[in-house]
Amino acid sequence: MKKPFYFSLLLLFCLSFFQVSIAQEIELVIPQGHDETVPMAQFSPDNNLIATASWDNSVKLWNAKTGRLLHTFKGHTDWVGSVSFSSDGELILTASKDKTAKIWSVKTGKLLHTLESESWVKSAQFSPDGSKIVTSSYGGTIIWDVKTGEILQKLDAGSLRANELAQFSHNGEYVLATATEKNYTLNK
Repeated sequence: MKKPFYFSLLLLFCLSFFQVSIAQEIELVIPQGHDETVPMAQFSPDNNLIATASWDNSVKLWNAKTGRLLHTFKGHTDWVGSVSFSSDGELILTASKDKTAKIWSVKTGKLLHTLESESWVKSAQFSPDGSKIVTSSYGGTIIWDVKTGEILQKLDAGSLRANELAQFSHNGEYVLATATEKNYTLNK
């Protein structure tokens, strides 16, 4: 009966040692650049870039290996709480308290589309194939066309205010949205 216990301890020790040895090889890079809190950061699909969203109303693009600032995306008029890359890494999507989500070119830094909402856009995410965006705000959950910036569909959450987070399923067939009423909605 004691063998599984000792084996578990040995396994735990080995895993802990492995994590420590990996951590010792990693160099800590702390880039400086934002003037306010950074509530979200995300790696690009190829892990070469990092995008950071900030309460200073900007999004910054960094070289993930060196920590060097590559570009600052400016255009929001209130703090930015969400940032994500398209699956091909060519676009960045931002969501802001200024009631907008914005689509930017990673290569040029150019603003491609501004998606206007009725209220604070809490989250924004690309579909797995990169053709659509889903946003979540107090105004509801909306699916947008990436190329045109046009609304494709406003999802009905009934009496729920689907406002905290919205995301596509991995196959892109469903949208999951969370709400402050301790519930969620699932739309196909």
